[in-house]
Amino acid sequence: MIFNSNIDNFPGDIDHRLRIKEEAYTDDLSTPFTPHIATILKDLSQETKHHFEQLYQFMATETQHKLLHQLIKIFRSHHILEIGSFTGGSTIAMASALPVPSSSSLSSKVVSLEIDEKALDIAKKFTKKAKLEDRIEYILGPALESLHLLASERPKEQYDFVFIDADKGGLMSYYDFIMDHDLLSDDGVIIADNVLFYGQVHRQAGYDVIPSNLEFKRDIPGMAKQVHAFNQHVLKDERVEVVMLPLFDGISIITKKR
Repeated sequence: MIFNSNIDNFPGDIDHRLRIKEEAYTDDLSTPFTPHIATILKDLSQETKHHFEQLYQFMATETQHKLLHQLIKIFRSHHILEIGSFTGGSTIAMASALPVPSSSSLSSKVVSLEIDEKALDIAKKFTKKAKLEDRIEYILGPALESLHLLASERPKEQYDFVFIDADKGGLMSYYDFIMDHDLLSDDGVIIADNVLFYGQVHRQAGYDVIPSNLEFKRDIPGMAKQVHAFNQHVLKDERVEVVMLPLFDGISIITKKR
């Protein structure tokens, strides 16, 4: 198929992402954000591309932002944990689905972890522009250290929505910490992003051949192996149920068994 050859010729290149034209269509035919949030996310995307030309490809797409926003509403989530803020696009998308805090309502907040101070400065800048400071708390530092901090300082807190979108080598450690320290509420959900990682995870698992002439700009095969190990780990975890979907770069929806 032309889509496969297209992505194979440019692995890791955002401008040649699989089904990118269909993605534009799905974005146009999905309910838009409010004009204010839509403008914020558009401007944030441009600033991210300016400051992070290489890492820009890791930013979630507009349709994925809308999906996260919708999922927060569907699950009626109010206490959200995000591992991997980057420049705050997904953070703002999720927080904008939360109700405006009031003295009579249940406290709603996104707690977002990020290691890159420069990226976090941009996230905070646009969070302020979006007027969502009261619904977002950013924590700077290595994710695992920040998780330890949360577990020790807020031992009774649980999260009903967890979005994992950080370094692929740490996926298993972050997931295990969340489950082992009971950070996920009984009715909560974990969304793990990039579980198909540029269309290379299934190849590392032996479901397809790796073209001999395929060249990578970085160690995508190595990271794909780590993601495959994570996917297997979650499937074998008897505490949870998981469904993996070929959406965007692959997402897994994980819930506790009931």
